[in-house]
Amino acid sequence: MTAADPLLELLASRAYRRGQFTLAS
Repeated sequence: MTAADPLLELLASRAYRRGQFTLAS
């Protein structure tokens, strides 16, 4: 596990939620 992994996971989860939000609207 690298130091960047948590940041990448955060960005991925934010992008996923943004995608869910756009699909929902």
